[in-house]
Amino acid sequence: LSRFDRKKGLDLLLESFAQVRQAAPDTALVLAGEGDPTLTAELRSQAERLGIAADVFWPGFLKGEAKWAAMADTDLFVLPSYSENFGIAVIEAMAAGLAVVVSDQVGIHREIAKAQAGDVVPCDSSALSRSLLRLLHNAPLRQAMGSNGKCLCQTQYSLETVTQQLIAAYSEIVN
Repeated sequence: LSRFDRKKGLDLLLESFAQVRQAAPDTALVLAGEGDPTLTAELRSQAERLGIAADVFWPGFLKGEAKWAAMADTDLFVLPSYSENFGIAVIEAMAAGLAVVVSDQVGIHREIAKAQAGDVVPCDSSALSRSLLRLLHNAPLRQAMGSNGKCLCQTQYSLETVTQQLIAAYSEIVN
């Protein structure tokens, strides 16, 4: 649900998904986004080499109703970034009630772990695939994490909360 960039860890996700498909053959991966055509071609080639191309869907960049509809049809959201300052797409996924799996390089990974809103894993395909399989095979856990993530978004990342934090920061600077 964002731009395709090498830092997003999509190569890692494809490698992990190939492992997941062996244990969960009815699983599909949706890579919603756009980016450098060369990188996209490399990722598509990687999916072919790994034998998962038929189970990876590339709808392009989704926004508005299409984005929310895609999330409503999804079991979980994954962002295995090698480097991510914050993770707006992760917040959107949690706000939609999805359990998330993020790398420990995503800026809000500590908050996600503390709220039990998802799994935090290192940038390692085996660790990522273990987490994905654990969540794919445990719907009650996914639902609990999704609820926790939604609560986290409402209490820490809602427009009202962030506005109040911004006003407090400006007030402190002015004083």
